[in-house]
Amino acid sequence: MSDRAENDPPPEASSPVCLMAEVDDVYMGFAGRAELHESLTKLLTLQRHLAAADGDEVRWCARLSECVARLGAAIAERVDDRPDARARLIADLRLLLPRVRDDRLHADLSTLLNWHEARLGHHHPSRSKE
Repeated sequence: MSDRAENDPPPEASSPVCLMAEVDDVYMGFAGRAELHESLTKLLTLQRHLAAADGDEVRWCARLSECVARLGAAIAERVDDRPDARARLIADLRLLLPRVRDDRLHADLSTLLNWHEARLGHHHPSRSKE
């Protein structure tokens, strides 16, 4: 039998409801919209440099352009003539991916990273099956 009277309110929960899903991305350590826009623009610039040499690269330019558009941002036109564009793109993707909260964007960028790593014959240690 309970010590609580029928009209007593139920006991309060020991902890409040978790509202982490409603917290701003930046507060949680994820990249904000402005940072994502800047990073995606940089990736698109590198990708455009590579597109001059290969038709498959053009497809990735279009995919990155779609990612920028989903952010509701304009695509900045920048020219970057870098001989190390693919290596820089891979490095930038590896830095950005852990900070991307959006599942669809994360999947797109992960696919792009895997594709570029395969083109160079690189394998990220965390993905190795050895």
